[in-house]
This record gives sequence, structure tokens and C-alpha cells, in this order.
Amino acid sequence: MSNTIHGEWFAVGNQLKKRYYTCNMKWNQPVDDSNHSEIISPAFNWTIDSDFTVFVNYKAVDTSTSHDVVFHVYGSIDTTNKVDMMTAITVANANFDGKIYKYFYDVSTNGIAPYMYVALDPAGDIGATDIAVSVFPNYRNPN
Repeated sequence: MSNTIHGEWFAVGNQLKKRYYTCNMKWNQPVDDSNHSEIISPAFNWTIDSDFTVFVNYKAVDTSTSHDVVFHVYGSIDTTNKVDMMTAITVANANFDGKIYKYFYDVSTNGIAPYMYVALDPAGDIGATDIAVSVFPNYRNPN
């Protein structure tokens, strides 16, 4: 069985300026099949109108393993053909044992596309684990 997503993005918070979005990235679900393929989130289901910060493993899950993991932000015009919107970031020996990783996406530098995604691509099997990912829009006008 390949890696699956996933669920959907869920909005958290009831005030626009404090709202963020969360999704579980599920490796090797429902059973550990030693698959370590890239997993791609569903398309963001909100309008991207500002820079955003992505927190990976924000629940500080313990995977008991350590492998390189490449983090991507993809864009697409048609939901099928995806392109890297920024230079992919490799976390060497990503140890999800209670660690949270943070990435900043700059819209003015990297641009936006009609469909946006985040992806995690592990170099090895990290076990049957849900890695929680959250996207926090960095609204330009705090008022």
C-alpha cells in the first residue's frame, strides 16, 4: 500500500487573523509496508494572499527513526502537473522524536498558483505514523 493522505485541510480558529489550517500526512497507513514514497497534501482549500509558515510535526510525534526528509511546496494550474514553488528543503536525519520543524514561504519571492500543496519525501521508512502539518498565514495587515 502506498502512502496516503491524508484527510483534508481543516481550519482551526474562529477569527480570520488567528486562523490556521491543519492536515495529517499519513505514512504507511493503515499498516507499515516499508513504503517511503513522497506524500502530498490535498490542495490548500483557502485563498493564499500572504506569506505563510508551515509547521511540520507540530504534535511532536515520536517516530523512533531518523531519515532525511525533503520538504516541498508545490503549485499547479490543473491539479495534475505540479512544480516546486521554492527550493526544496532537506532536513538531514530528520528525527521526528518530539521535534517540530518550521518553514517560511515568501509569496513575493516564490509566487502562488491556483492550487498549492505541501509534500514530505522521506529517504527511508519512518514507520506507520501520522505527521501533523499546519499552515499559518502571515497576514500583512494585523488590523
